[in-house]
Amino acid sequence: AQKLAPARPCMKRQQTLAANRRRLAPTGDWRGLAVESTTGARVDHSLYSPFRRLARRIAMLPLEGMKVLDISQIMAGPYCTMVLGDMGADVIKVEKTQGGDDSRQMGPYVNDESTCFAQINRNKRSISLNLKEPDGLALFYELAREADVVVENYRPGVTQSLKIDYETLKGINPGLVYCSISGYGQTGPYRRKGGFDLVAQGMT
Repeated sequence: AQKLAPARPCMKRQQTLAANRRRLAPTGDWRGLAVESTTGARVDHSLYSPFRRLARRIAMLPLEGMKVLDISQIMAGPYCTMVLGDMGADVIKVEKTQGGDDSRQMGPYVNDESTCFAQINRNKRSISLNLKEPDGLALFYELAREADVVVENYRPGVTQSLKIDYETLKGINPGLVYCSISGYGQTGPYRRKGGFDLVAQGMT
């Protein structure tokens, strides 16, 4: 596992908690960042937002106890898992060993960290794995064995080549819920094409 640069939650949402900061956490760190240095297969860092901590003081969140394995990147998949995390799910984000999620390279930047990445990756723990290597794949299978949900947004066919598709993971965890997000669906003549916002606008 390789340690990646952590991110902070959206500043606008932080500002909405100004009235609660002194009352609930007079000496706390409200940046929403918890970093734990670990080694080997352990998760490197956690991205927890102040909203989740505040909600836990009020009542249990609806998805408490659910484990989500997030192997998506950029926008669509990470936004989905962000919402699940906001609702209490334990989200583990699996990122590439070289640079992590591509959105980490997208500006604007605050303190050398991508706000593009930060705004849709709060409430997540993160680990970097090379899924093309046997050791990385074995560690991923360990995570999948304990997960309730897997979310991916690769182009159709990529998960099969990486051996992390539904049929493969179902053999490890029969009760797994597997969510696939793609620009043109899982069938049809365009199914293997990548899809982004600008591409969708051009197609329409």
